[in-house]
Amino acid sequence: MGITQRLLLILLCLLPAWAEARIQATAGNGIVFDYEDTGGGELRGPAAVDGWPQLCVRVCQACATPCAAGDVYSANGAASVSDLAGLQRVTAPAQLAGLSVRRKIYVGPPNNPASANGFIRYLDLLTNSTGAPITVSVRIGTSGAGASRLGHGAGATVWRTQDDDADVEATDRWLLVDDALAVGGVQSLSPVIQGAGARVPVSFIGQRFPVDALNHG
Repeated sequence: MGITQRLLLILLCLLPAWAEARIQATAGNGIVFDYEDTGGGELRGPAAVDGWPQLCVRVCQACATPCAAGDVYSANGAASVSDLAGLQRVTAPAQLAGLSVRRKIYVGPPNNPASANGFIRYLDLLTNSTGAPITVSVRIGTSGAGASRLGHGAGATVWRTQDDDADVEATDRWLLVDDALAVGGVQSLSPVIQGAGARVPVSFIGQRFPVDALNHG
């Protein structure tokens, strides 16, 4: 990997000595996203996405195994910087697997009809400045056993995916989590995994990591 790779999303036992600061951003539909600023950038609110998505970068052979704590991105107490007129935060860089890793976290402006559905976007940047190729495995979402995962309330399940079924596959660019109620119930949640024409396609995706042997990607 000789140049910057950009990956779009688009959510252990030892506590760090520093206290994690948080950022709150209100989306176009009024939903407040609360995420870690000086930690890994993972969400703390809404509750359905608490602790998600984590970013794991490593060199590995058995890449379906859980990530070690040292393979999961953290800003290690350093504050992010503001970008795009305050709509985006750029986290502090950290070294993982020989690469410089940081996250760009964007929430559209509040009370804006163009972003009325409300979303948060993660753009993860991996930069190789060594002059030599480095091949890594990247996991976005749940990093390992005991890590946070999407939990969206009673009756919620995968409702649809990009190819119009309920089977989550690596070729799906997005999935929709919802309950069976047409009105009310839990809020619809739709993780967008990658955009069209991604340079590095997803290899594996799963719903119950680490229970599923193929929950990796």
